[in-house]
Amino acid sequence: IGTYYLQAHNFDWILLLPASTCGFFSTAVLNINNIRDINSDKLSGKNSVPVRLGPKKARIYHCLLLIIGFLCAVAYTIIEFKTPWQLMFLVITPLLIINAKSIVTKQKASEIDPYLKQMSITTLIFVLTFGIGNILK
Repeated sequence: IGTYYLQAHNFDWILLLPASTCGFFSTAVLNINNIRDINSDKLSGKNSVPVRLGPKKARIYHCLLLIIGFLCAVAYTIIEFKTPWQLMFLVITPLLIINAKSIVTKQKASEIDPYLKQMSITTLIFVLTFGIGNILK
């Protein structure tokens, strides 16, 4: 948003939607890391969100991060829709579903670890496809 303001010399509230998507997805990456390390964090006295929520609620929180982030991108696209190119970011939908399902069902840290990288890559794919789709509008 800051870069947009520097270039455009104005602020548009609608930009909070895609910015929020990036924030929610980035927080999801951190949340996976904290879910993976929940036991060691608890033993060492770290008060991460998953430690405070507990394993089950931390996984629900993770799903909410993905859903709300995705809905922010969808809302922006509906409001600003001009071309089907803007729908390009929807390619991440199966990746988000796989990530959410895996984080909910996997219990061991070693089973969760691959989904940390997967969510990071999913966030990158979102940024690239969302950006390209909106450049082409």
